[in-house]
Amino acid sequence: MFGLITLQDLETIWTITWNSTFTFVAIIIFSLVLEEAGFFRFLGFRIAQNSRSSRKVLFIYISFFTALVSALFANDGAILVMTPVTFLLLRELGFDPREMIPYLISVAFISDIASTPFVISNLVNIIAASYFSLDFITYAEVMFIPNLVAVLTSIAILYLIFRKELSGTFALNHKFDGSSMIQDNLIFNLAAPMTIALMITYALTGLYGIPVAFVAVPSISAFFAIASLRGKVDSRKILREAPWQVVLFSLGMFIVVFALGNSGLTSFMASSLSWIGDHTGVFSITVSGLFIVPFTSFLNNLPATMLTGLAVHSLGSSGGMIYELIIANDIGTKISPIGSLATLLWLHDLSVKRNIRIPAAEYVKYGVLVTIPALILSSLALTVFVY
Repeated sequence: MFGLITLQDLETIWTITWNSTFTFVAIIIFSLVLEEAGFFRFLGFRIAQNSRSSRKVLFIYISFFTALVSALFANDGAILVMTPVTFLLLRELGFDPREMIPYLISVAFISDIASTPFVISNLVNIIAASYFSLDFITYAEVMFIPNLVAVLTSIAILYLIFRKELSGTFALNHKFDGSSMIQDNLIFNLAAPMTIALMITYALTGLYGIPVAFVAVPSISAFFAIASLRGKVDSRKILREAPWQVVLFSLGMFIVVFALGNSGLTSFMASSLSWIGDHTGVFSITVSGLFIVPFTSFLNNLPATMLTGLAVHSLGSSGGMIYELIIANDIGTKISPIGSLATLLWLHDLSVKRNIRIPAAEYVKYGVLVTIPALILSSLALTVFVY
């Protein structure tokens, strides 16, 4: 209507987003198939069995397990499977809704904060990697230490915040039979080798510049078809819960952001990042990440990724700044409830399905306490150990 976007811009936007969008939806479907097969519920109860009835140990185990799920099945996948798994597990262990809050808060924050290690761990990562032509192996090598620092920092801070609530023990039903959780033994047994095979294939094809979607979509489609034909998982439920809206959401959001960029916002961000680079020396990467936080927290991390990506590209920046924009848009987004789609999914699940409500002010308090230190230390790790 306002002439801020041309048909050529639409073609550019689709070129940037198609790989990330289809890959992301495929990975979420993969995680939902495994959840329907009982894979995550089984592992969740195994975690409870190995926690020695300690609430503190259970909290730490759930936090690290969430980090692993987020890394391998994306942040939204972690939210979609770990929120119900954690809730049902804690309910089975006799926790009341208020006692569940520390564990559910950890799931929410760790799902996003731990989503930096691989290209496929977050839609933000896939978009940035596609736009800046980052291959899977190089990306993982650079992000390993910053991700580890962010995860450890977040878990430590969350533990300190909830240390009183995490004191004591819980009663474990020793009659629990883990096999009763498994709905499809074949899919359950294929989960680990399928995940490993996908990760290896992502890495190998990335060396040749093959889009991740060319691996993820056909492989996971075949896996879904096998699960559907066996009839032991609810394939219709999986298709209903798959985030198809992400396709239109991301495309629509990027159109709006591209219009804002054409109106001068990209130039403003580029000049600001350039000034930061000129005046903050060795801390320029960290300060740049903090500069991005307000945009990613209150504008949402997907449009913020597009804006910062366009700004960084216009500056001709490479290396550390590219990875920092990913870290900032993965981690910094947690300050606000509207910062990421994963947070919105989590809040919706808790309020509608679990009858648990987290006030916005309470969420923001946790967001500031956890996100800022995790972002700063992760950014410093990127500076010290990588660049």
